[in-house]
Amino acid sequence: MPTGWETFPVEFKGGLISNLSPLQQGINKVGSATILQNYEPTKDGGYRKILGYTPYSSTQVSGSGDMLCAKIVNNAEVIAARSTGTATRYFVGAGTTWTTLATAASLGGKVRHDEFTFDGTHKVVFVDGVNYPAIYNDTTNALTFLSTPTDIQGASYVRVYKNHIFYANGSKVIFGAPYSATDYTVASGGGIIDIGHTITGMVIFRDILFVFARNKIVQISGSSVSDFVTSPVTQSIGCINGDSIQEVGGDVRLRLTLSAKT
Repeated sequence: MPTGWETFPVEFKGGLISNLSPLQQGINKVGSATILQNYEPTKDGGYRKILGYTPYSSTQVSGSGDMLCAKIVNNAEVIAARSTGTATRYFVGAGTTWTTLATAASLGGKVRHDEFTFDGTHKVVFVDGVNYPAIYNDTTNALTFLSTPTDIQGASYVRVYKNHIFYANGSKVIFGAPYSATDYTVASGGGIIDIGHTITGMVIFRDILFVFARNKIVQISGSSVSDFVTSPVTQSIGCINGDSIQEVGGDVRLRLTLSAKT
């Protein structure tokens, strides 16, 4: 007969698993779930309750094309990008109507972004894989498109690292001068790094900028053009889709999209 109770903690992790017997699951997948109702996985590997959602705005973003981006800028504003058929148009909303900010020269793809505060003003940089990057000024509520250099036109990914803006365009990583969103000259501290493969994603993790390609991963470390160092992580595994790069449980992982070079 049992003479006492013994307790031990169980971390909820492992996701939803329904193809194992209860005994196998209890032994081999402790913390996983067999049934989840109104719960979803979290980035740290556990679960969280879905609290529900309410509409942000009482009106729809103008147009009928694909939504390419929705970026929360501050407590009162959201920037949305939408396909208009021939070009990408940016809107700003505060919960009621949507106001057009600017229209790109051409129709771009999925819009990605990062934010920075170099001069005391909060700004957001957007890229769409076709047009020049766009910079949104949170103080003046203005969106402007860069026009130089040509290397950043068509950038698909952007990250702000060590007070430089880094763009990924094709196989090249282009970075600007420190604390500048418009100066990309070498004399001021800008530069270009060619990794030799089409870049599929970038992420900053533990003070290092990781650059992913389909069959290659490299890392960039340092703080300025004088000491930026590029070193390989792997030459045989890469990333197909940059949107699958996530930080999970204190580590960077590629979810469901690994490519091995033969």
